[in-house]
Amino acid sequence: MVTAGPTLVKSNPNGSARISVNQSDKNGHSKGDLSKLPDEVFNMLAKQCLSAKDMARLSCALKEKQSDLKQIAQRVNDDLKNKLDQKITKTKIVGIQISSGPFRNDIQKMSVLNLQKEAIDVLDKKNIKNINENEEWGTPLLWAAIDNDSTLVDALIAAGADVNRVNNIEASPLLWAAMNGNATIVKALIAAGANVNKAGEA
Repeated sequence: MVTAGPTLVKSNPNGSARISVNQSDKNGHSKGDLSKLPDEVFNMLAKQCLSAKDMARLSCALKEKQSDLKQIAQRVNDDLKNKLDQKITKTKIVGIQISSGPFRNDIQKMSVLNLQKEAIDVLDKKNIKNINENEEWGTPLLWAAIDNDSTLVDALIAAGADVNRVNNIEASPLLWAAMNGNATIVKALIAAGANVNKAGEA
């Protein structure tokens, strides 16, 4: 390892390139954080400082990293799916729909499945037995909107509850949320597909 001012330079084991390890300057600012560079600046520096051979190696390394991350995400998603199935069986909550996408990528799928896993915990804690059970005065989602319970609303939406199901007087969860002036629940219901043109759909 060779010390050059505040920068430590060490050789790559294969000798094809040198890796710069920068220390903080006197003002405490970090130097050499390539992740903060704009793409065009990074590309320009890479072309000036790396040979075509090094660029090819870097490209292969990045592709391998992406492939590894994708495989890890797929394994995590399979595990989450199994845990969801187990939770649904254990809690015996009727009507839960595990999301099948489409997803932009495996990371988004992981996020959605994890959200559903957390939602089932909320539903179980709130003693919900059927997410779409339509009693005389409404579904659990309608009652959650009436009670301004945004946590339960989010959990029911994540579990696949019907956001447009109305009660015996044709009142929908969206109507109640609007009547209560609860903008958070109104936005959540609209984002989930609630019909804004009428109280609900029979």
